[in-house]
Amino acid sequence: MAATGILWMALSAAPVACPGQEGVREYDVKAAYLFNFAVHVEWPAGAFKDARSPILLRVLGKDPFEGRLVDAFKGKMAQERRVEVEGVKSVEELKPCHILFIPDSEKQHLPRALEILKGESVLIVGETEGLAGRGAILNFVMENNRVRLEANTEAAVRSRLKIGAKLLKVARIVGDSGR
Repeated sequence: MAATGILWMALSAAPVACPGQEGVREYDVKAAYLFNFAVHVEWPAGAFKDARSPILLRVLGKDPFEGRLVDAFKGKMAQERRVEVEGVKSVEELKPCHILFIPDSEKQHLPRALEILKGESVLIVGETEGLAGRGAILNFVMENNRVRLEANTEAAVRSRLKIGAKLLKVARIVGDSGR
């Protein structure tokens, strides 16, 4: 677990390469973060069918990872569970789900996703400026060509999720602004 923590902290500090440049790609950094979310977020006991159930990660709409997210999770375990990655075309297909990634191209669907997932313990992750303040629990933002993290701890409490201290240490804490 320590090695993965070092990896994602190093990746988040590295500048992100633009197309045609060498270096770390934005979605490789975000994939490393998503894996660490599966490791460092605690779900309540009732969030899984049983002790062997996988963590279900869903990507809404067009996959900005271009399939690399499936490869990033292949053969890895988080909290002694497999992580299964699947794309979904609409918010109506979200259940069951433990982590929902909403790409920038799908940000308009956040209110409907919050409505459908109300009362569920789902880690909603976005990548749009201000999305954490509108109800997403974690949100990627680009600052100085680096991937940074915002955390809405109020939204996490509503979803009965505990965000680990290692994640909170690297995140900017935001509250609800439009709810």
